[in-house]
Amino acid sequence: MRAHLRYLWFRLTASLWLVPAAMIFGAIVLAMVMLTLEGSLLWDDWAEPLQWLLPVGADGSRQLLATIAGSMITVASLVFSMTLVTLTLASSQLGPRLIARFMRDRINQVVLGTFLATFVYALLILQTVTDSGDQEFVPHLAVLVALLLALVSLGWLIYFIHHVADSIQADSVIADIGDELSDAIKRRFPELAGSRPLPLETPFLDRLATPAGVVAGRGSGYVQAIDAAALLQTATREGLLIQVEARPGDFVVEGAPLLRVWPRERLSDELARKLCEPVVIGPKRTSTQDIDFAMSALVEIALRALSPGINDPRTAIACIDRLTQGLVEMIQLPDPPALVPDDDGTLRLIVKPAGFADVIAGAFDPIREAGRNQAWVLRRLAEVLALLAGFVRTPEQHSILARQAAVLDSVCREAPLDQASRARVDESLELLRRALADSREER
Repeated sequence: MRAHLRYLWFRLTASLWLVPAAMIFGAIVLAMVMLTLEGSLLWDDWAEPLQWLLPVGADGSRQLLATIAGSMITVASLVFSMTLVTLTLASSQLGPRLIARFMRDRINQVVLGTFLATFVYALLILQTVTDSGDQEFVPHLAVLVALLLALVSLGWLIYFIHHVADSIQADSVIADIGDELSDAIKRRFPELAGSRPLPLETPFLDRLATPAGVVAGRGSGYVQAIDAAALLQTATREGLLIQVEARPGDFVVEGAPLLRVWPRERLSDELARKLCEPVVIGPKRTSTQDIDFAMSALVEIALRALSPGINDPRTAIACIDRLTQGLVEMIQLPDPPALVPDDDGTLRLIVKPAGFADVIAGAFDPIREAGRNQAWVLRRLAEVLALLAGFVRTPEQHSILARQAAVLDSVCREAPLDQASRARVDESLELLRRALADSREER
């Protein structure tokens, strides 16, 4: 249930309609409050002194409200249409995920909501203005509020233009994706962070040699999130051992094995349905629990920057820096266990958390291959590996960095660099060797 709620909250906050819908509802409530206040005795005491702020009659109020309503919907449609065209052009350089970021941006949602809320508010107040004989009614306070909302919308329009111009810059996009990567790392099976890991030679693994019951996926798509705590609770209650065949971000096909259950004699259709519920499947990848989603976005920008048509190593280096930020955070956080026992120490759940080796390989291997002729990129890779060496906590992490350093050293030796560039690259490699040596001594 928690995984479903987490994914639902992500879908709601990442949509372009939730905040505007809430603000439109607020505009309706505000219009009702203003009209109620207009006819109350409380307003009668303040009406005369404040009417000088808006000395217009019924015709003037109608024209003002109609102008506000028409301009708001026109500006909203025009600005967002032009913005989407700009984003489409920018995404050709930074990747198609730029439009998805635009939809998730809270500033963009608030700006759209402000325009639409002002439009709805002006329409609601407009239909209350009457001048038929003795029944003239002009809600001066409500019209004044509409004018203030129009001024606020104008301010948001100016800020929105600045915000869009800033948000499509490469450095801003890379920084935002880096923050998404950090959040995804912290959401890796957070409910299992405090679980006591079991050794790989645990005797309960003998059960894996027996035939397992297979729980097939109920739909095709990408795994958005896995509620490992719910699976662990079900396995403990039913006396099962459950192995999850996919990790967040993997594509699963309907009918393919999603879970394996021991002993298979206890698996029923009803139990299989319950076991599928904690695994959330959606049409596209998200950063709910998927580390590789945000990481691959940074890698994609770096690869585009290193392509012959663009040749922008500085953007690639910025991506490497943000990937390093995520890897440093990952090193310092405890890894979620792959073998999860219940409170009695009995193995109940086997998951596939993204490990440090997989993440660093997915982050640096493509960039290293694409930038093998770029001295700046090779130097920066050596520098960040040296930086990571100062944060390693285990011999396994040190071995992973050592393997990365060995591959990088081989690539640098084969790279066609001039004498000055090779000297600088060799200097960075020497610093990397010293950092790994110091790290090994500390371990």
